[in-house]
Amino acid sequence: MHLHVYRVKLEPLLYYPAALTAEALAERLADAVVHEFAPQPSGSHLVTIALQRDRDSHEAALDELLLVAQELGYTFAEGVITRVADRAMEMAVGLGVGGLGAGSTTENGEIAVIGAALGWVVGLFVGANMKKVEVLYGVQLTGEGWHLVPVTPPAVAPARSALGTA
Repeated sequence: MHLHVYRVKLEPLLYYPAALTAEALAERLADAVVHEFAPQPSGSHLVTIALQRDRDSHEAALDELLLVAQELGYTFAEGVITRVADRAMEMAVGLGVGGLGAGSTTENGEIAVIGAALGWVVGLFVGANMKKVEVLYGVQLTGEGWHLVPVTPPAVAPARSALGTA
């Protein structure tokens, strides 16, 4: 299962907008979970919102978020979209195969099946508590609409051993 999470900086549209709260945002977005709501000294707010149902597109979700922000007297022009996925299935398969391998060393088929089943169950529980977060896009509102810029993951430098060789 995965969620798309939108992180935006809400800026006031008016000189003295109404007080903005996480509850006010959540009330207007029925399927949203406000993960972070951080007021800034400038009067802006850093907000991280997870949408629990999929929209037709990221642009549709951003339009919906912008409309709600404007109803409350705020706006935003840029943000970041991430995908958060639990790793239950990934861990279940990995530990299930590991349990099958460990059980097969006994040369008893029943123990191999029990090892695989036990590994699968443990993997589901462990993976459900592990989250994988991927930054997908940086977004900007332009005159033509939303501009989504794919974010490439940073390159990982090879590890060096104590002797200084890779």
